[in-house]
Amino acid sequence: MIRQVDLYVHPNDSVGEEAKGFLEELEVILKVHDLKKSPLGRNQIEGLLRHFKPAHFFNPNYNGLGRKKADSVINNRREVIDLISLDNGYLKTPVVVYGRLMTVGFNRITIKTMLRMNVTSDKKADTITA
Repeated sequence: MIRQVDLYVHPNDSVGEEAKGFLEELEVILKVHDLKKSPLGRNQIEGLLRHFKPAHFFNPNYNGLGRKKADSVINNRREVIDLISLDNGYLKTPVVVYGRLMTVGFNRITIKTMLRMNVTSDKKADTITA
């Protein structure tokens, strides 16, 4: 089964690069979206967030926003979308999208599960079967 995955990353992000390498190892059709080269517009951000809680996508540590301001914004959908639209740096990455499924951050088991791959985990290594 061919799996087509979209990966949203910031440039020079080691976690994003690790996620990219992992997805390439899984031999999926991978479309990488570099948020610096091609920032997402408001409509794209709204589409990405869908019905999910905005706090899940919001990076409160970006650009010295401050805890107080972040706390006031984090659950306000419109404000989160406004901030991310102005500067995609406020978007937590990597974002991995497979069809209607999505995960924010990089967790191998979560990604394998999302891609409907059998996951066997032991203390030494995870194994995958498609």
